Amino acid sequence: MPNERAEHLLHSWSRLEAAVGGSIGTEPEDAVLRLCCEPRFAEFREQLEYCSSVCTLLRRYGRISDEYALCPSDSMLDLLDTVLHRLEKPETVLDVMTPLSGLLVADEDTNVLATMDHMKARGLSHIPLLRQQCVTSVFSVETVFQAVLDGRITVGSKTVMRDLCEYLPLEKHMNHEYCFVDERTDLLTAADIFEKGHTRIRKLKLLLVTVDGNPGSPLKGVVTPFDLKCCTAQK
Repeated sequence: MPNERAEHLLHSWSRLEAAVGGSIGTEPEDAVLRLCCEPRFAEFREQLEYCSSVCTLLRRYGRISDEYALCPSDSMLDLLDTVLHRLEKPETVLDVMTPLSGLLVADEDTNVLATMDHMKARGLSHIPLLRQQCVTSVFSVETVFQAVLDGRITVGSKTVMRDLCEYLPLEKHMNHEYCFVDERTDLLTAADIFEKGHTRIRKLKLLLVTVDGNPGSPLKGVVTPFDLKCCTAQK
């Protein structure tokens, strides 16, 4: 039994080194150092260093009378399983986003006031505008506010999104920003993007998820800061 646990530890450690090399692009001997520099694994730093010392000892001296000198604990084996799972199958924006099928969306021919009623009913502040499933802009109440404030457009019962084209480009939004990310973006990176996109002047409101992060690719879903908070609260 002690030998089996030691072999389990060494096997898991070898998997970890290989996974780190594939994910971060580093040599096996630098695995722990590089892994601990990753924010999503910082909480495991001391434990991983401990595991590294144990594995080094087991590898260097091998067995005495066909037995390993150390028998890893359940906690150590569970730790490596946890780190391996997070490294090999990290949670991504796909796990928390609202998919396209669940979104309220519009196009250039959609009625503005009717859309605002739907947004109010669903508690939405921003919705994507699409053309052939690709994002052309994002509509919000702020869009109408800008148009009315300028005094050049009267928003009435027949106003459609196309009539607000001057105010719809993403860079035209006064206080809000939007960012495209690819579907492989992990949740820690997504949270960091939101944090860096929040300033006193502008706030990042949505992450627009496409397969490759390209604005010209079809939209797969959206992520809000609230989505990330809910995910964290559930853990």
